Amino acid sequence: MDEAMVELAGVVLALIFVLREPAQVRAISLRRASKQERKLYAIWQEDG
Repeated sequence: MDEAMVELAGVVLALIFVLREPAQVRAISLRRASKQERKLYAIWQEDG
């Protein structure tokens, strides 16, 4: 499983997913990011 951070309408979300066959992604969970995850996302955005 992998995790991606997504920002939608100013809200940071955590997307948990698995890669299936080539070019196929299966979403497992989409939830609001925790405070710690939001801090990491902000750092990643600054670093570009």
